[in-house]
Amino acid sequence: MPDVEITKQLAGLHSHIDRLHPHTCPRSASLFLAEGRIGLPLLPHAPPNLRRDYLHTLCEGLTRIHRCMTGHLSAYAEWGTDEWAAYARALEPLGRVAVRTATMMTSDVEALRPLERVIVLAGDLTGLPRPPLVPYEAFKRSFQTEPHKIRVLLDWSMLDAHHQAGDVKVTLHIHGSPRDFHDTFAPWYHRDHLHEAEFDDPDARPWRFSEPDAGSRWLSSEHQEKIEHFLHDYRRTEPSQPLRLSLATLDLGDTRALVLDGNHRLAAILRMAMRSHRIRVAEFRLSAPLSRRLLPDLTHWHVG
Repeated sequence: MPDVEITKQLAGLHSHIDRLHPHTCPRSASLFLAEGRIGLPLLPHAPPNLRRDYLHTLCEGLTRIHRCMTGHLSAYAEWGTDEWAAYARALEPLGRVAVRTATMMTSDVEALRPLERVIVLAGDLTGLPRPPLVPYEAFKRSFQTEPHKIRVLLDWSMLDAHHQAGDVKVTLHIHGSPRDFHDTFAPWYHRDHLHEAEFDDPDARPWRFSEPDAGSRWLSSEHQEKIEHFLHDYRRTEPSQPLRLSLATLDLGDTRALVLDGNHRLAAILRMAMRSHRIRVAEFRLSAPLSRRLLPDLTHWHVG
């Protein structure tokens, strides 16, 4: 009977592992973790070949989930509170069961190595932040490369140093109203709402997203064309679905934030929201010691 049961659990793992990818749905991750935990106590009684296959598949699935959580922001942007709770319930006992199983297999060196790997991976997953906290590594990998590469002059080396010192925090904020962006700025600058300006122009003033119509009078044709491109995409969204966006911001203090990536898409989605379209914006807000060395634009917020 152990052979039958472990074969059944192994089939369950295989049925879920192909669904574990950067855009992993929470149900697939939770089911994989639950299947993995249920099969572990059966391993001491299973034939060596099934034991080996089971542990290899379990390690591979846990590695994929870890890669999803630390290499991408999809889970943080898309999963809901109930889905995170189900994931935590499935993950929490996995490490304990793996440790208990290992104590029953101390003479099987071949099985102990992958079991130890399962214990380490389960511990790593358990230790990762959960919303509203977000892993800095996932933020960096998502916004340091295309297609969402941060293009302002953010000093990543300095940010890494702040992170090593424990002075960096990334938090998730979900927004559904244009009013949420009253104190949110773009790294776009104007002179008296008449002309676009470079950030180092002494007369330049930063633009708030709460004044979109004013921006339309002085924004360059390049900015306008990019906004129109995203407006075109959003207009094709199924009306019953909310318009979705993930973006990166820098916390300026006093409820203010500067958008680091996603400015054109945010300008477009807020215009759509003004026309009664529902929106769901996942803001990944970076908090770090502010200085002009970190980001030259910060001169406009009187940062040294």
